[in-house]
Amino acid sequence: AGDDLQYCQLDPGSWKLVQDLLDECLPVFNNTAYVHIGMDEVGGQDERLCPDCRKVLRRMAQHEVLTLDQARNRLIARRLVRARDYLAKKGRKTLFWDDAAVDIKTLATGPGGAEILPPDVTPLLWAYGRDLSSAKKALSRPETRNLKTIIAPGSWDPGNIEAYLKLSREFPQVIGMIVTVWEKDVARIENFWPGFSLALELAWNRDADPVSIRTALAKGEGYLDSWEISGPYVKKGASLSQLYAEAFPPESSPSTARWNAVPPSASAGGPVDLGSLLGGEDRAGYLRTTIKAPKDQKARLELGSDDGIKAWLNGVLIH
Repeated sequence: AGDDLQYCQLDPGSWKLVQDLLDECLPVFNNTAYVHIGMDEVGGQDERLCPDCRKVLRRMAQHEVLTLDQARNRLIARRLVRARDYLAKKGRKTLFWDDAAVDIKTLATGPGGAEILPPDVTPLLWAYGRDLSSAKKALSRPETRNLKTIIAPGSWDPGNIEAYLKLSREFPQVIGMIVTVWEKDVARIENFWPGFSLALELAWNRDADPVSIRTALAKGEGYLDSWEISGPYVKKGASLSQLYAEAFPPESSPSTARWNAVPPSASAGGPVDLGSLLGGEDRAGYLRTTIKAPKDQKARLELGSDDGIKAWLNGVLIH
């Protein structure tokens, strides 16, 4: 039976819902070969099975010579296979969560389910913590040895990332790592970006040299590190959106704007610590720098903020 947290896959309308969502999203996200279909914590269904679902599982177990646990796994695996087949027709590959908590009863990759899975589906093993025992147990299961796997540690603990980076070297089926970012970490993501970069390089490139990469990150290679700052600018009673829309002197009257050099300590490791430079909340600030290029060429500017942000190039607003 479905509820506000999950749908019942035995309901004939449930697949129509999934298919409609995929049809709506695929044209928007058209630059990736993979589509993540979720399926995390499907073990939660064990406490919510309706009488009709229990009857179906008992019939499956009897007709296919399975235990009830194996029948649950196969039921979930069949939905995964159906999604995989649909995505394959669209030229996409399938990602899905396979819980690190291997004591959850129902797993698409568990006994009964793993036997019907195609080899080109890719489980993501979420693993939040420095204790490697649960992830080792999950990766050591015979059912998952032949599935290319991605490890997904959490963003809030660099030690978690490093521990699972080392673990990935022990299991040949691990092809890389995706560092998850939860809502509470978005505001602090710039503090972790060097570590993310290191994990990304080492996780997906088994021939990468950790020493040279760490050295490059320590030097801040790729970052713009020579800045001037103007501000803070405040407007009494203005909301964040109003401050963002306001044109302060660097925009409205450039000749009157005052600029000061940003001390190197404020941009050590890459990102500029605007919080300390501007001295508080509910205020705006401007940064400027000079980029010299020997010729006209395409370049990518990567920037971010937990509030509003704009960017100009040669006086033209580009973001």
